Amino acid sequence: IHNSTVPDDGTGGIFSEITRWEWDLGYGSSTQIYYPGNIDTCYMSYDSPYDVSLKVITDSNCTDISEITTIKVLPTPIPDFVTNLNGSLPGGNGVYLFDGTISTTTNGDSALPPAYSYEWTIEDGNYFINVPDDVQLDGREDKGYYSYNSLINDAWLQACLKLENVDNGCWDSICKDVRIDHFNNLIVPNFMYPTDQSSGASEFLPKGKSLGIYRLQIFDKFGNLLWETSDLDENGSPTTGWDGTSLDGEVPQGTYVWRIKATYIDGEPWKGMLIDGKRV
Repeated sequence: IHNSTVPDDGTGGIFSEITRWEWDLGYGSSTQIYYPGNIDTCYMSYDSPYDVSLKVITDSNCTDISEITTIKVLPTPIPDFVTNLNGSLPGGNGVYLFDGTISTTTNGDSALPPAYSYEWTIEDGNYFINVPDDVQLDGREDKGYYSYNSLINDAWLQACLKLENVDNGCWDSICKDVRIDHFNNLIVPNFMYPTDQSSGASEFLPKGKSLGIYRLQIFDKFGNLLWETSDLDENGSPTTGWDGTSLDGEVPQGTYVWRIKATYIDGEPWKGMLIDGKRV
């Protein structure tokens, strides 16, 4: 507005000055100001585009109107998401749903792929996992499942979603604290191959988390105790597996019996493996 001038001012001893500025901001009505300066306004994307012009009036009531400038306001993404625990999903406990399909734009439209890209940052124990750079959600980029890898003992951990318009690069992000409960799990294998170091089954090692008390014993078919351990790491996971030996050396190929007594850190006892509808 400071660039508005009266051409040939003072010609023939006649002077004039601009006394009023009238903005047509594209709303359908004009805004008048009586001093030189800037004007602030707020445009919303759902009414875009806006045709803006400026009319000036001098003290002698002469007028002029600027060329129309069209302002296009792009819709801004509004990221949002919900999380739900679902311990019954394949893979066991600790699996959480991250659902960003409730995200919208300032136009009120849904912000879904492929027009919008989703980037998640999920705090997992001492690490921040980037999705999709580090791992993929089990599902779609806007709605999928993440399996926590660390022991989570009733903790609030941060999860963030960055939502970006693929065409124009407009983006916004949101972070929420998600309550992750510790999850109880113990799975016992039913075979081992001590001589095959590449199979991952060279030792008899149960997989679990959140254990507070744990004791694994191995017996022969006559009930003789061959080996036992109570080793757990800081996550409550078993760390030591049976390698098929006893105090007398390597045991022969055959059938052996395991027994586990375990209690989770919340005091819940391990109830055994569910096989063919029965607890063993």
